[in-house]
Amino acid sequence: MRISSAKSSSGVVLGGLGTGSIELWPDGTFREWLIFNNKRWTMHGQNEFYVSDADLAFALRVGGDDIEDPPVRLLRTGFWIENDQDLTYGGCGPHAILDPYHMPWLRPVNSIDYDGRPPMAILRFNDSSFDRYGLEVSMEAFSPFVVGDVVRSSIPSIILRFRFRNKGSKELSLSLMGIMRNPHNINDQTMTRNRAISSPRYSGVAMNGVNLPTSHGMHGGELGLVYVDGVDSGASFELDRKDRESLVLSLRSIFVDFRGDGLINGSIDAEATGYDLYSMLTRLIRLKPGEEKTLVAIIAWFYPNHIDHGQRVGHYYENMFSNLSDVLDYVAANHDSLYADVRKFVDNIYNINYDEWIIDLAMSQLTTFAKSSWFTKNGFFGIWEGGPGCCGISTLDVALWGSVGVNLLFPDLAKRIVIEFSRHILTPEESPQYELFTLAFPSNMNMYREALRSDPSIQHDRDKLMSVIRSIAEKGVDPSGRVPHAFRGSSEIDSYDRNDLMPEYILLSLLSYRWTGDRDYLRSIWPSIGIVMNAMLRQHDDAKTGLPYHTLPSGYEGYSQVAGMIGRNQREADLLRQLMSGPMYFPTTVNTFDAMSLFGIALFTSDLWLAALRAIREIGTEAGDESLSKTVDEIYDRAVSNMVKLLWNGKYFDLWRDPVTGLRDEACMTAGLTGEWYLNQLLGIGYSIDRDKVISMLRAIYEYNYKENEGLLNATYPGKPRPSLSGDMKYFNGLGIPYRISSQMDTPWTGVEIQVAEHMMWEGMIKEGLEILRNVHERYLHYGIYWNHIECDGHYFRPLVSMDIPNALAGFRYVGSLGLVLIKPRLQDLKGPVLAPGFVGSLISSGRSISISGVLGSLRINAVNVFNAKVTSISINGKPVKFSYGKDEAILLDEPITLGSGDSITMEL
Repeated sequence: MRISSAKSSSGVVLGGLGTGSIELWPDGTFREWLIFNNKRWTMHGQNEFYVSDADLAFALRVGGDDIEDPPVRLLRTGFWIENDQDLTYGGCGPHAILDPYHMPWLRPVNSIDYDGRPPMAILRFNDSSFDRYGLEVSMEAFSPFVVGDVVRSSIPSIILRFRFRNKGSKELSLSLMGIMRNPHNINDQTMTRNRAISSPRYSGVAMNGVNLPTSHGMHGGELGLVYVDGVDSGASFELDRKDRESLVLSLRSIFVDFRGDGLINGSIDAEATGYDLYSMLTRLIRLKPGEEKTLVAIIAWFYPNHIDHGQRVGHYYENMFSNLSDVLDYVAANHDSLYADVRKFVDNIYNINYDEWIIDLAMSQLTTFAKSSWFTKNGFFGIWEGGPGCCGISTLDVALWGSVGVNLLFPDLAKRIVIEFSRHILTPEESPQYELFTLAFPSNMNMYREALRSDPSIQHDRDKLMSVIRSIAEKGVDPSGRVPHAFRGSSEIDSYDRNDLMPEYILLSLLSYRWTGDRDYLRSIWPSIGIVMNAMLRQHDDAKTGLPYHTLPSGYEGYSQVAGMIGRNQREADLLRQLMSGPMYFPTTVNTFDAMSLFGIALFTSDLWLAALRAIREIGTEAGDESLSKTVDEIYDRAVSNMVKLLWNGKYFDLWRDPVTGLRDEACMTAGLTGEWYLNQLLGIGYSIDRDKVISMLRAIYEYNYKENEGLLNATYPGKPRPSLSGDMKYFNGLGIPYRISSQMDTPWTGVEIQVAEHMMWEGMIKEGLEILRNVHERYLHYGIYWNHIECDGHYFRPLVSMDIPNALAGFRYVGSLGLVLIKPRLQDLKGPVLAPGFVGSLISSGRSISISGVLGSLRINAVNVFNAKVTSISINGKPVKFSYGKDEAILLDEPITLGSGDSITMEL
């Protein structure tokens, strides 16, 4: 994404899996340093930022034999040190570092051309002084990111490749200076220390804090800045940012020293207490006319004091490295190969013949891996729902969408997420959640009250209480099998209050198997599939329809509105709200749209449930479990029939209907057919309902919910007013719940917009899908937060579903459990990337032939299915391959093939 340096409040996020991150913004500044185990990345709480946008900068001196007054340019735009811009009332003294009067030769560059292509940012620095001497200056910034390679994608480092090209007629002498402040002075009592570090491959500075508290995230850690092949000079300086005059005069002196010959006088080794400690590192090069050279700088860190609920959990990178020197040694020795892998990925992703903004949008959310991932030393992996630091880690209902991206790039990590959830499915040992959710059901609570009447000592005797609760669960509604919502850190879960989690868990679990074909994984999670399925039937089929039933309160806005009116204070209002909000003593039927109160039989959860049942039936034979498939057979057709009978209105499915009260909500919900999307597009299994109804619903979603000045709204009432046009009102469903401005129904969620656009393209609605995607692209570009999509806080996990945009456009799907490639290009002539778990390829479709070339990773292929075309011949790397037609037009290869990097398979049509 090419973006103006003048209008952006986000940038490409750099960092590895679970290492913490740093953002590089289009103005050339390094921001949002979350590498120190600092909040909110590490856990909920107030943000802790120890580094400002002024604490790391690079300056370039341009000299030569004929240049008497060499210019110095900061490789960033705008002012530098805090308060530099306050010039009008600054007086005549030393107030600003950068201004056009005191040091006119020291300036920021005129502008930056910024091309954000996660995991890489490419910056071209434009300045009149560079033009004057025929100099081109650019930088490629990236962190190691290798598809499918968890180890090499978990390195705590950033690599900066500065490229200089002399297009002029005279030789130039350049000096690049890196300027970094030691961030460890968290208070006036902390000693900061800079030390010179070097090896045969690099030299530079390591920074740490000497007497940091053992509970602090920085304790025992270090930050390093080095140049590959070494520095020509370096020095550390003790500066006082509290004394503006002293700071300005000291920095001016340092820059004058640098301007003289491109070197800095002094020693890197230094200590300071109560003051800021800066290091400056310089590197000299000479460029002949027509010559081009690259300088490589590395920012690396090692902060093992990652503490979670009082326990040090560390980072996954500690399994590869013991200290900062280990990290630097590896990166300096392998920076060329790491660059080649990242560049290969980026170049292939952008090797397209359709509009570039589509790929920009698809790749924009790749930043989630660096920004929001947790990866502890013992292998726990998760991604913050938002923030990072918002809501929870790997929030399951959000992961239903976001984990699509995880599955494509790091399938082993996607499986880890599922396995972690499987370990916390509700059992009697999960106390006190088991007791809480046993008594959430009214019939169970009635039995508990009766038991208390007979024996009041129950509530004062722990063993007796546990025994009574278990007896009630056996006789009444057993809450076992409920799926947790999210992790609070790497060990605790938050709640089991949502009924959409159960079908979502099933779909997520089977997606990882279906895409990878990992039989060991299937065997490990299959028992939990049956437990969760039976729990759903046992706990949520109140209306005996075979479909999930939503009881009140089923959404956070559905709590009693009267409670707030009659309560005399907040405490009374809260107590009344719990008492008066429905039959459940604790919510059990909330869903991912947690401020949309679904009631009775709801489309969203019903369709997810049908898709989960269909997936179980399809994959049950592969798991060798005929009994579970038989259970599905007994309820599936009835459940499908009931959903259609209750919710289909002839054009689309209503939001919900309650067969008990007769109430009905006729809103058209954008995410209503998420289950069909999962089942057909992702799993490649088919449909739960007639395809004609799927297409009709998608068309209704586009007709009613897409607004060109807003985006794709979560739901609307066709023909009825909206809060964003008419102000607060009440939902048109008889419940009396306020329908407010900016409510969930009346706003767009990026992750859902992208997913539904993908679904439309998959079903042939290319124009509509692309229009929705363009709206998302332009909206976030306009706000300047292109790499920071918002829902519950920023950097939201759900939009990582964007990684599947290229596949939707190419009509590409890989079913690893069958070794099957499905292809149906949505454009007649198409060239673009395709992704499968741990595999990146390039697909070219001309109408007469389709070819797929391997770029990264490999695919095991047993069969292909090219829809709406007859394949006349197949070749691998130009050599013919024998094949035959099987059922459903599948083309079976006589011998399986492995499509690796550099290989290609071509099908003539």
